[in-house]
Amino acid sequence: MKTVIEPSRQIPVAADFDVIVAGGGVAGCAAALAAAQEGCKVALLERMFALGGLATLGNISIYLPICDGYGTQVIGGLGETLLKLSCRDIAGSNPELRFEPIPEVWREPERFSRSERAQARYRCQFNPASFMLALEEILLDAGVEIFYDTRLVSVQRSNEELSHVIVENKSGRLALAGRAFVDATGDADLCFLAGEATHNLDGNVVAGWHYWSINGKLHQAVLSKPYAKDGRPRDNDGPFFRGDDGRSVSSQV
Repeated sequence: MKTVIEPSRQIPVAADFDVIVAGGGVAGCAAALAAAQEGCKVALLERMFALGGLATLGNISIYLPICDGYGTQVIGGLGETLLKLSCRDIAGSNPELRFEPIPEVWREPERFSRSERAQARYRCQFNPASFMLALEEILLDAGVEIFYDTRLVSVQRSNEELSHVIVENKSGRLALAGRAFVDATGDADLCFLAGEATHNLDGNVVAGWHYWSINGKLHQAVLSKPYAKDGRPRDNDGPFFRGDDGRSVSSQV
């Protein structure tokens, strides 16, 4: 392979943060919000132009239950906060659009017995577009600085500890200083760049939910490749891809 030598250059340190979160999916948003609520100065890096990751941009619009199915809530805190946030604008059920609010027995659980709550799961189906805006609003209100269209490309160490992340966006190549770092990229990008051990699987397949409308009726098609009962890809069901190589990802897409 031919190579070129990239000249060394000084990279401006654009800002200094207590916590830097890489990845603006729901997990990254939760991490950034938690840190901000503790009084930290927080940066959230997101390579797309909206928050929520697969939940919003990927249209996986079901917030999974935070109860045990027997009438007892088992998750609270930010998990519950973000569930309520995701469907705050959904007043009633809309089967055509697949929007479902939090069931009444969980909106006011103290009014209902455990057996009554067991008849419905504490979950909802949200509007992805509304949720991405709600996530941005709650983070900005908490003082989080959001960097959209920003890709994590490298890291810097000081005494074997991370001291900076190097990012690129329309401003060019920038460094952000931090004291704590959270990898919420979904691909362990920050861990990989920091030299930590990562494990790659070569069984990724194309998957997605697709919708179309005919005469006002909304229909859904699930695009996926099935797996065998043991969870492994079936023989000859490829092509599969690892997701950590630019050409293979482009080929798969």
